[in-house]
Amino acid sequence: MLTLTGALAGGLAFTGATTASNSETIVTVFVHPSGRGADVSAAARANNGQVIYDYDNFDFIAVRLPEQARAGLANDSRVAFVEDDGIAYAHHHRPGHGRGRDDDDHDDGDDDDDHDDGDHDDDDHDDGDDEDSGSGPGNGNGNGNGNGRNRDDDDDDDDDDEPTLPSVETLEPTNVETDGVTLNGELTDLGSEDTTDVWFESRRVGDDQFVVFGEQTLDTPDMFSGDVGASPSREYEYRAVAESNAGKATGDIVTFSTPDPEQPDQEASWGHNRAFGNSESAKDETYAVSTGDGVNIGILDTGIQHDHPDLEANVAGGVNYSSGSNWSDDDSGHGTHVAGIAASADNGIGTIGVAPDANIWSVKVLYDEEGTWSDIIAGIDWCVSNDIEIISMSLGGGSEVSSMSAAIETAHAEGHLVITSAGNNGNNEDGGCSEDTLSYPAWHEDTVAVAAMDPDDTIAAYSSVGPDIDVLAPGSSINAPVPGSDYAEKNGTSMAAPNVSGVAALAWSVLGAAGPGAEARDTVEAAIGDEAETVLDTCEEGDGLVRADRVVRLLAD
Repeated sequence: MLTLTGALAGGLAFTGATTASNSETIVTVFVHPSGRGADVSAAARANNGQVIYDYDNFDFIAVRLPEQARAGLANDSRVAFVEDDGIAYAHHHRPGHGRGRDDDDHDDGDDDDDHDDGDHDDDDHDDGDDEDSGSGPGNGNGNGNGNGRNRDDDDDDDDDDEPTLPSVETLEPTNVETDGVTLNGELTDLGSEDTTDVWFESRRVGDDQFVVFGEQTLDTPDMFSGDVGASPSREYEYRAVAESNAGKATGDIVTFSTPDPEQPDQEASWGHNRAFGNSESAKDETYAVSTGDGVNIGILDTGIQHDHPDLEANVAGGVNYSSGSNWSDDDSGHGTHVAGIAASADNGIGTIGVAPDANIWSVKVLYDEEGTWSDIIAGIDWCVSNDIEIISMSLGGGSEVSSMSAAIETAHAEGHLVITSAGNNGNNEDGGCSEDTLSYPAWHEDTVAVAAMDPDDTIAAYSSVGPDIDVLAPGSSINAPVPGSDYAEKNGTSMAAPNVSGVAALAWSVLGAAGPGAEARDTVEAAIGDEAETVLDTCEEGDGLVRADRVVRLLAD
């Protein structure tokens, strides 16, 4: 079991063997004989599908949707059937399922007239029983069975015009200053149909998929709107959509940003202060020497809100190896919190990180309570390839994985410092040396394993312990940034590890070393252990409580 080591509500668990499938498929969906094209499009959206191509005025459509949603779409009463080759029909007409028009380019057993209707009438005018191109087999618009608009190819004007699309415009949103944003659109023309379905498609800027909401049916041109929840400090885009039997029309994309919540005045967490010996003068002296400037910390986690007001100055970029969509999308809040402990900016708002000028890199390897060792290995490899000096991992599992160990050993050989949380498996609080509850990879010899301490200088009850613990750091009731440009207190060895990552960044900056290197790494790691403060005087604390001020003072002398 691979587990986030922040003691979050419910416990976020990540399985090492399986992940939720994020794969998609493209299918062709045929309209039910009793239905219409717009019904099939609605069925697709109801099953998390996106219409990507419509053929023959929605006799059938191509839909992109998650593989697991295919069965639900196929069983929808509005759908005749689904086939697994949606793209194929972009360039050719499927016989028997499109318009019932036969142009007799191939021998089909019919007569030589241009429009087979079962008769032998070669006149040029519609006489009610010939040349009507809607008389062939099929379903949907113009496909016989009396359901569709029959297309007449005679030379006279008989008022059976080609269908025209509706027209729709996307308008500016309203109530953007509130928690719920109102999106607005206007159906300006129904086109040739009596009714038109309208809705909105919205997404955060940078995301791939739109979310559909606010569906309604209009029978006259009119304004329409829909309310949607939106997070603070986000940039969104949306468009209005209209669809009838004649086809689908979309308005222009409109972009808007939600405001930042009011930011509190800066106040360091107790854990931050404790890492400097609860001494403001010691902190000032430390920051006069080093703030972590120029040093890189890779946060292997759930992503980081890159535009959080307390982090945006320091988030340098990122990469996504999870099944999520973006390295800046922190679905659980865990990664943003961890990043803030290590390196929130010293900017007068919110909190302050241990290394307030270090570069933070979001290496997203976990998503929606799932992750794999292969994703984490890819994240470690990325840090190695991009000269990220400090690799910070607030996660763990139950059993050793040889490929993961190999990745850690490679990073160590290349001069990177790998810092891991001990795990939240608890301890009996007796101070003995025989207990071992560490999670993997905390027990790996090439990592710095960090246990968690409570505000009263005692080992946290949830903290894992064992002979491979290297140091202790504050982990309980730690206030730090969370998504939505907000702040929250969290508990766990997940919160302890980034304290040490921040101290390592301060130390690396003092050395003036550019990039990873075995000498710099060994010097920093040794200083962290040598300058730790004894607070428990037991085996549970390893070398003791990490002290940023002492480490920087040692290396600066």
